[in-house]
Amino acid sequence: MRFLAIAGLVMLVGCGADPQGKVVDLKTAAQPSSRTINGEHFTFDLPDGWQRFDLTQKNAEKAIESLSVGKDPEKAREMLRAAISSGLVKFMAFKAEYEGDFSPNVNVVVTPTVSKDLRTEFDGLKKAMQSIGTVKSSRLDEAGGVIEMQCQLQGSAAQPYQTYQLIRLKDQNSVTLTVSFLENQRSALKETVNLVKQTFTVK
Repeated sequence: MRFLAIAGLVMLVGCGADPQGKVVDLKTAAQPSSRTINGEHFTFDLPDGWQRFDLTQKNAEKAIESLSVGKDPEKAREMLRAAISSGLVKFMAFKAEYEGDFSPNVNVVVTPTVSKDLRTEFDGLKKAMQSIGTVKSSRLDEAGGVIEMQCQLQGSAAQPYQTYQLIRLKDQNSVTLTVSFLENQRSALKETVNLVKQTFTVK
């Protein structure tokens, strides 16, 4: 059930993102852009041009009410409220500039795990993702302690979107980082995928 919950959250926060225009950083709109994302359970780098949402802040709900993004601002707010209420989505970021009606986005989900065995996590997550889409590639690196998975899912956009996932375990937590984008956005997201792959760590 936990793996299905993760898969459901990937669908929730990935497929509905279409904030066209400037997205306000929930910490402070005036804060200079930072490449390093330092969460409670994770850290990784993002290139410039990504607007960040720290969903663990106490004022996150209030900040969402002031957002005015995309063709349907309320849709974006509902998506972020659902992410916050889940208690599992800790971070989201949207690409500030993009083409089409789908904003590439990054999210981090932290869930408790009953097993410290990476193989168990790999098998469970792969089966869950296969139940909602197509797993295009998957790799288990037990020595490096990381799972890589690329999937194709059908969301609210006109065409299926792609997800690139990295999963690491730490103590009793499973930390899943997902980058979502359309196939025709893949080349533009290559830098982002490579950067998060190289810098994603858990703590």
